[in-house]
Amino acid sequence: MCGTFNEVMELELQGAGATAYSELSRQILQRMRGEESQAQLSERLGYSYNQVGKWESGHTHFSWQDFVHLCQVQGIDWQASLRGIFLICTDVDLNKTGIVQVLRDFYGLMDLVELAKCMNKSLSSARRLLTSQVKVDFADVLNLLDRRPLLLLSWLETFLAVEDLPLLQAKIQHRRQVHQGLLQFPWAPEVNAALQLEGYRELSSHSSEWICKVTRLSPRHVDIALRELEHSGLILKRGDKYLSLLRDMSFMRVPNFRRVSEHLNQRIANSFKSQAANTPDPSNPSISSTRIYPLSSEAAQRLAKAMVAFHNQVGEILKSDTGPKTHVRLLVMHSVDTQKLAEVSENELSSPGQPKTCIEKK
Repeated sequence: MCGTFNEVMELELQGAGATAYSELSRQILQRMRGEESQAQLSERLGYSYNQVGKWESGHTHFSWQDFVHLCQVQGIDWQASLRGIFLICTDVDLNKTGIVQVLRDFYGLMDLVELAKCMNKSLSSARRLLTSQVKVDFADVLNLLDRRPLLLLSWLETFLAVEDLPLLQAKIQHRRQVHQGLLQFPWAPEVNAALQLEGYRELSSHSSEWICKVTRLSPRHVDIALRELEHSGLILKRGDKYLSLLRDMSFMRVPNFRRVSEHLNQRIANSFKSQAANTPDPSNPSISSTRIYPLSSEAAQRLAKAMVAFHNQVGEILKSDTGPKTHVRLLVMHSVDTQKLAEVSENELSSPGQPKTCIEKK
């Protein structure tokens, strides 16, 4: 990658100033409205006139409180997703101007001058926002959320299809490039997940040894992952510890994303040789199921649909997981036609008494 991801991401919205974030806020409102007319949505929000039309035209400002009200009407739990992605643990009311203070603290207690510069505002305007003297524009919150790469995209994706937003196309493309680069280090997501565990948060200072223990990666693997994650802008060094800025790292839309699956399959296969993998732990179960069957095309299609349904169910479990995070879990699912597999050569066949696998030979 040329330059850090932080530098690349600043080229789009942040270079365009406040106008771009105002336009983005209108695009988000339009997508959230969907097929409903402006008048219909305005009525559901409690207005006797076309307030939504005024917001979308830019005639009046769409505030953070207006956005919160819209989410409440549409049944969107914006607060849970915001707290989850930004790992916000404070009890501060995020419904009003408290969101500015929380994000300011999240990014490292930036002073008033830096906050004003970040939001393209005067010092007096920034001070009034912090002291709850004025309403916060939704565009200002988008601006603050966008201070770190990928966070704005990750939050919006919890309730919106970001691919439909023209102003975010460059950011989406850059995200693919970052994930493509990280495929060279497919163990990096495990380290990123370990940084979000309660055990790491309770440490007084960073400990690569602790991460090695949790992930069973080597010190070199952990150091490489930390270096690449920080360079990509996905983690932030704050004081003596790292802060993960992204809860979920998805590679599904990246070419060669199965490099991560290959890495996980190899780790899981290697773990079968370890006694620890065969020791039951009811409080923290690890489950593996392997089946090989002759199937009809109809059964294969039903199986594929069942796996999609299970995948979606897993997604719902992850979304609703509000408890303390205590361990990193690897989850790999396959249903593969043997004719789609790579051919096994004769020298990869197992010898009697000396079982071998293709993974072992790698």
